[in-house]
Amino acid sequence: MNGNQWFYEVIVSNVGGAGDIVGVQVKVDKSRLRWTSLDHDWGATWKTGFPLQGKTLSFRVKSSDGRYMTSMHVVPSNWQFGQTFEGRNFKSGGRRRRNFKSGGRRRKGVGQL
Repeated sequence: MNGNQWFYEVIVSNVGGAGDIVGVQVKVDKSRLRWTSLDHDWGATWKTGFPLQGKTLSFRVKSSDGRYMTSMHVVPSNWQFGQTFEGRNFKSGGRRRRNFKSGGRRRKGVGQL
């Protein structure tokens, strides 16, 4: 996770499957909020302005073949900027009916997975 109090940056790598990442979402544990899409910055870097500091995080990655890989609770609530986390419990899911969109009307900002 990289960034500062205003933005968080996540670098996603070594996902497997088709290899091309077309979307990344984050979910804050113990919240009623749904999955929040991160904006693609450049390369393997994804960003958000959604407040993530001090929260346990789960990530969902969509590959170019339409499959989702989800890693629940991969980032603990005591994470610090500059740390790297490995989602060993990534599970591959089938295609979903709803569209997965990066960007939209969300605040811009960034954290590194």
